[in-house]
Amino acid sequence: MYRTTALEGLARSFEQNASKRLLIVAPSLSEPTENAEQAGHEVSYRDFWRTAEGMARWLAERGITPGARLLVQLENSEHTLALYLACAIGGYVACPIDPTLPKPQIAKIVAAIKPALHITDAELPSQREAAKLSKGGHGTGAFGTGESDEDYLIIFSSGSTGEPKGIVHSLRSISESAASYAQLSGTNADSVVYHHFPMFYMAGIFNMFFCPVMAGATIVVGPRFSRPQMLRFWQLPIKHRVNSLTLTPTMAHSLCQLYRRDERILEHLCGYQS
Repeated sequence: MYRTTALEGLARSFEQNASKRLLIVAPSLSEPTENAEQAGHEVSYRDFWRTAEGMARWLAERGITPGARLLVQLENSEHTLALYLACAIGGYVACPIDPTLPKPQIAKIVAAIKPALHITDAELPSQREAAKLSKGGHGTGAFGTGESDEDYLIIFSSGSTGEPKGIVHSLRSISESAASYAQLSGTNADSVVYHHFPMFYMAGIFNMFFCPVMAGATIVVGPRFSRPQMLRFWQLPIKHRVNSLTLTPTMAHSLCQLYRRDERILEHLCGYQS
């Protein structure tokens, strides 16, 4: 029986939802603009794929070959998510790390994975630049082989019980698990997911990016969760009618302590998918 590759399955979700919005990007994560009222924007599935394809071409033009490992040291942004898709398109291996890691720890990771390129925010092409690169592309087959069981993602452990260890995932394991998790969790085309986790963290890649993508859902990209940000935490979910949210027990406890008597928040939560 013919079985599509993981990349083909991923591309199908983008094709089926081409005109639908994939991302709602919060103003604070948008590129600088002179008019504050224009800050923040929406990105369709089609345009996001084109941006990612442009990034894959940008990497190929820099001499990066399929199977090469990329050390990804980026803050949360739509461009970080696009880079993960670019790695799937190009057949590259993404190795995301916390941007705040001390240099000695980064040096150990570099020695362990021997990346072909270390990508920081200063080097990543903007959405506009990536869109230019995507023009004249040849589709998803122009880069990597599309083999499903090749390495795709290396997530490093926290190192709290010893030296950080890299856990390797294939594109098939990520995409098929994401599709299964989306079905089990009730994530679907009507879901509006709030992304507030670090994008170097597995939940920020798997739960809040790949799962919504495989379900044809919409992602609201907000600021990374932090103690100061808790006072504004519900602004974007309420504004954009978020109905799907992932929290750690610590996050949930902190938010409940802060907002337990806020009727507006309780009314908002009544609209969440069960």
